This record gives sequence, structure tokens and C-alpha cells, in this order.
Amino acid sequence: MRLPLLVAFIGCLVFGANAQEMVAVASDAKPRLFVPSISVGTVGGAQITTNSVYLKYGGGVYASVHNILNDRLSLGVGVGVEQIDNESLYPFYLEGKGMLSDKAATGFLMVTAGYAAGNNPSYENYDGYNYRGGGLFGAGWGYRWPLKKDDYFSISVSYRQQFIHLSYSDHHNFNFRERLSYSLLFVRASIEF
Repeated sequence: MRLPLLVAFIGCLVFGANAQEMVAVASDAKPRLFVPSISVGTVGGAQITTNSVYLKYGGGVYASVHNILNDRLSLGVGVGVEQIDNESLYPFYLEGKGMLSDKAATGFLMVTAGYAAGNNPSYENYDGYNYRGGGLFGAGWGYRWPLKKDDYFSISVSYRQQFIHLSYSDHHNFNFRERLSYSLLFVRASIEF
């Protein structure tokens, strides 16, 4: 019973602060509720198995839209296309972002959770192999600078844990499943407009 009350209380605080901000700003200008952004980045990390560690490198392109909850907090959704070695990942995710100050140029913290579909051409030529994506979660830090009135440029560094599911079945009813785990470090440059 305490958890639903706590969630309702926090929701009232967040949405109440957002409504007060909108009333105060309404006399000056129309408030921005949604902020789209595009990002490009590079990634490095490792696939850790029971027997070894495989280094991974690549990059990606991302698009997201954030709903501004108040002066410092936003919640958004995003999609991306990543190429990490010979693997293609297609993440879609929820992202929360918290600004560290009210200034236009400021640091921010972010958390991410979602799912990435996957494709690996190394397994396409083998009958019975199934390579698919899996869940992801991460956290990071960044800094943003104003470009003009409502546009910003930012650089961020984030850690992401990515899971991939690999399975194999043959005609003798032999089934093999493995959950791969990637520890990845991203550096991204973004434009909010």
C-alpha cells in the first residue's frame, strides 16, 4: 500500500511543478514540452564469456524525443542504429535526463533502459542458429552548451550493459542457448533542437 501512495505523491510533485512552470512561462512565451535530438557516437567495450573476453568497437546514430517535466528533468524515448564489429543492433529505449543546474550551460545525468534487436551475419550461413537482441540498461554523464535560443549541443559518456540471445537447434533435437553480455562505453555528440 505504501508504494502506490509514494508513486502518486512523487507524480503529483513532478506534474504539479510542471504545471506551475507552464503557468509562470505562459505570460512570456509558449513553453517547450517536447525536445527532439539527434546523436552520433562511438562505442568500445567487451563481450565477457565464461572462458574469455572479446573486445568490441563501433559506432551509432540515434534520434530521441524528450518530454520536459520541469526545468531540470525530462523523460524521453529514442531509437538508434549501431554497428559493433560485425553485429548490427537496433536499440529502442526510455531515457531519463536530469540537469545539474538551472543554467543554460550545465552538466546532466542520464539513465537508459530498453531493448535492442540484433543481427549478426556470421550466423546467417548456419542452419539452426538464431541470433537476436536483448535488454539493455545504462547510465551516464554529459555536458550541454546553448547554441541559440532553444538549441543545445552536448557531449556525453555513458556505460551500457547489453544482452544478446544466441540459440542453436539441429535436426537431432540438440538445443543450445547462450545469453551474451556486453559491457559497453559510449561517447556521443548530440544536437537538441
